[in-house]
Amino acid sequence: MELLKTRISELYPGKTLGVIGFRFARCDKGKKVHYIDASTVREVKMAVGKGMLLLIPTTDIELPAGAVPPEQIRSNRSQAGQEGNPDVRGGNHNPAIGGGNLVVRDGNLVVQGGNGAVREGDQTVREGNQPAAQSGTPTVVFQPQLVDAPVATATERPATVEANLDMPAFDLTFDFDEDSSDQIPDTPAIANEVTQAFGNLHMSLNGSQEREVTVRRSSIVEDVLALYEDPGLCKMKIKVQFEGEEGEDLGGLSKEMMTAFWNDVTKDYFKGEHVTVPFMPLHRRRKEGSKFVAIGRVLTHAAAVTETLPSRIAQTAIICIVFGDTSPDCSLDDFLLYVSPSEKYLLRKALRNFSALTKSEMDMLTTFFCVNGLTELPKAEELSDQIRAIAQSVLVDTPMPLYQLMRQGIPQDHLESFWCQLSIQHLTHVMLAQRPTVAKVLSVLKAPEDLRPEEEKVLYYLQDFIRSLDADDLLNFLLFVTASIHMPSCLSVSFVGTFGLQRRPVAHTCSNLLEISTNYFSAQEFKREMRMFLGDTESYRYSFM
Repeated sequence: MELLKTRISELYPGKTLGVIGFRFARCDKGKKVHYIDASTVREVKMAVGKGMLLLIPTTDIELPAGAVPPEQIRSNRSQAGQEGNPDVRGGNHNPAIGGGNLVVRDGNLVVQGGNGAVREGDQTVREGNQPAAQSGTPTVVFQPQLVDAPVATATERPATVEANLDMPAFDLTFDFDEDSSDQIPDTPAIANEVTQAFGNLHMSLNGSQEREVTVRRSSIVEDVLALYEDPGLCKMKIKVQFEGEEGEDLGGLSKEMMTAFWNDVTKDYFKGEHVTVPFMPLHRRRKEGSKFVAIGRVLTHAAAVTETLPSRIAQTAIICIVFGDTSPDCSLDDFLLYVSPSEKYLLRKALRNFSALTKSEMDMLTTFFCVNGLTELPKAEELSDQIRAIAQSVLVDTPMPLYQLMRQGIPQDHLESFWCQLSIQHLTHVMLAQRPTVAKVLSVLKAPEDLRPEEEKVLYYLQDFIRSLDADDLLNFLLFVTASIHMPSCLSVSFVGTFGLQRRPVAHTCSNLLEISTNYFSAQEFKREMRMFLGDTESYRYSFM
């Protein structure tokens, strides 16, 4: 979805859509505009069909005066009761929800947007029926047209509008779900060396003392850091118990403790968007800096116990902890994952075609440089080096004292037998192999042979549900089934006949097994129930079945 939005934004270089943001919408036969609540490109295609894909900017965009004759502009003020946008559910005006009407302000035509925010309780359906974005006849908005798609009469545009806005055709059949950067190079030797290195580290725990530990979900970071104040713990086997929960740790509870810890600690002691690096203000470092020594112990023990590396920590950070520095190329790749989506769009556009930047984008790029400590103007011939310098400062130089503290927490024998044996190529393989995608999860989904018709039907519902998941929901699904957010080698499915209040998904995290009922009568019913359970924190608590 992010790649799709980036490609669409590039079709309108003068509108800075990638910076201000926008929402997808469609127009029905009744001339009502509806937001498209989709998490995948496939869902967008299904919602649009052969119609037009509408873009609703999340802020006002000024268009040239006279781009559309005033007599062709229709406003919804008479239906909304005032200038602005009606409620997202088609009710009264709600200023918290963005719309997309064309209105005239000070003689100029603007697309009136909103902030796109929906307050808790305003949106009653997560999937299924789509809420109406506005209750009246839609006016013209930016509409990338599907290739070879007929223009429906409900969304006919005046010829003047089409000529002036120069709306390009856009083919949604492009497969945006597959990111080539996620493809693991076919290097069996690297894969075998990584497997052997993790195996050796795991085997180093054999014969060691086993310690039983109890942690609370509500304070997982504090409890785990307190446990790892003991430097000897990372050389022991552990048996985890979550306070107030049942369940025997055969590997699943240990995985979940580590996963829960990294999910929370990267919010409190790290910063970044899709990948993070250690961060602690100087005034806290004097008293709390030692916590990063404990975080280093958790890092190496998690590698030994679960044979994984935390996927939210930047590869640059891991390399700096082990080797003390990294390559500029690695830092730049990580930096584009570290910055916010709007910053990433701006940087990629500037690197691709600096001369295409608008004045407002150039101002934002200059401000971005200043905020990140580079007090010089962006220059086309030096831009790549300038951004690399920022990446080096943000990802390497600034957090280096914290990297050194984390390295202090790793036992010397772990460094020699495992960490120092991994090259940058090995670490890249680990990070890509651990990163789940919908296609990869579906490829490891296994069910018994010779399924009965009702089992085959529900298996199809499960596969269709997985295809509908965005990145965050996919991680929650894997956390529920496997107690980890990393890509599993296998994910098994079995079927039971429960119904009524007893009908619910049951996960056996030690064996990556999901039990599902065959008593579902539609894909929508299955999807609603799965989303309900995955969104309930109580679903992740352990009990004996």
